[in-house]
Amino acid sequence: MKKSRTAVLSLLGILVVAAFTMHVISVEASPATLYSVGTTTPTPTSSPTPTPTPTPTPTPTPTYILHVHSDYVGVPNYEVPISYSGDYNGTEVTPFDIGPKTSPFAVTLQAPMGAAPSCRLFTGWSVDPSMPSSYCYSTTITVTVNDTYKDRLAHVSYTGWALPVPALFYGSVQIDSANVPDGTSVTATVHGFNYNMTYGIGTTTPLEYGPSTYYLYIYNDFICHNHGTPVTFEIGCYDAVQQANWPGGYELNLSAFSPTPTSTPTPSPVTSVAIDCASAPAGETADVDITINTSDPQGIGSATITLTVDTTVVTVGNIAAGDLGTVYSNTVGSTTTMSAATGSSPGPTGTLTFATVTLNAVGTGEECSDLDIEVPSMYDGTAGYPQLIYPFPVNDCNVCIGTVRLEGDVHPLGSGNDAIDSADFQLVAQGLVGTITLTGDDFLAADVNDSGTLDAADLQLVAQYLVGTITEFSGGTYIP
Repeated sequence: MKKSRTAVLSLLGILVVAAFTMHVISVEASPATLYSVGTTTPTPTSSPTPTPTPTPTPTPTPTYILHVHSDYVGVPNYEVPISYSGDYNGTEVTPFDIGPKTSPFAVTLQAPMGAAPSCRLFTGWSVDPSMPSSYCYSTTITVTVNDTYKDRLAHVSYTGWALPVPALFYGSVQIDSANVPDGTSVTATVHGFNYNMTYGIGTTTPLEYGPSTYYLYIYNDFICHNHGTPVTFEIGCYDAVQQANWPGGYELNLSAFSPTPTSTPTPSPVTSVAIDCASAPAGETADVDITINTSDPQGIGSATITLTVDTTVVTVGNIAAGDLGTVYSNTVGSTTTMSAATGSSPGPTGTLTFATVTLNAVGTGEECSDLDIEVPSMYDGTAGYPQLIYPFPVNDCNVCIGTVRLEGDVHPLGSGNDAIDSADFQLVAQGLVGTITLTGDDFLAADVNDSGTLDAADLQLVAQYLVGTITEFSGGTYIP
């Protein structure tokens, strides 16, 4: 009995330990395990996140740059002019950059010996000052910017006060190729500074230079000018032709020229050619003048003029001589060539009649022909060596036949008389006030501005034509 009790207690102890162990396991398990001891709940499987394709990083374009700086005793000194040449050329004042560039380059830098305006003295160049053995005592240095040194610094230094370099200029002086009088002022100008001394020629000027000379010595002005700076001169109030470079020290003969007075240009001679307009009934004739108007002082010596017509409308008949004398003509097809020469020197000038041409109206009905003229040659009346003249303008016209009427040619009613006179003016006035009624071609002839109505403007235009204020109506030469 005692063994059985002991066995039971031992079994209970094993169960208690087992139960305690199961409790601990349930506490450390996931929440799902608390509700189902000994049962494992599967974890949901999620889709894998895609790995993004990396964007390629562009290769940066290399840049190359050279900085150019300057200092005076360690203090930045600006506006020192530095010239450079090589792969790039120019002149700039410090501080400045050459670049950035996209490829390596090399330039040679040139610094002035003295830095104006304070006469600072050049001491040397340094390139990338942090690098050893980079100092250069020459005013010229070559710097290379490459893949090893892409960003470089060239530094020029100045120190102390440099004594101003004296300048010397001497030589002869002339204005308009003649010696100048005593007391003439000679002025040298450099960087806007004027150095002027007036010398009595032959007195204060050293005798060994002779009369009309100058001697200009500039010193102790406490202004430093760079070597090679341009120097300009004035003689009196005239600019000298010659220039020099600072500080001179050599003979320089100066000359100047007074300005030439501006003269009023003489107008160029003008020559023009024209032919009259005309009209003629069928079977009749009409005369037209070919005129030359010239302001050439030598006048007209000779001329050749061609006239081209529509030979189905008119033909060229008689050709009468004009102011140049006998006209020699030759007709080939529709073109007539006419020539005339005065044989005098100088020739006639002003308004000249070259020829009077008679036109035969051979067409029928209301027809017109252009009167086209050209001038193959024309010479003035210069003796021995006549000069060629190019007339401009050359004005053409036309001729009409049949029942064609002139604008303004109202009288007599029903036909006109190929002329415009006071009788036409009276008929236009009567038509305007209603004393008579103008119709058909009579109305068209009276309506000289082709406005479609007869009004005071037409009467005024006819009056202006009669007194010579105008030579043609705005409606043209002939009625529509």
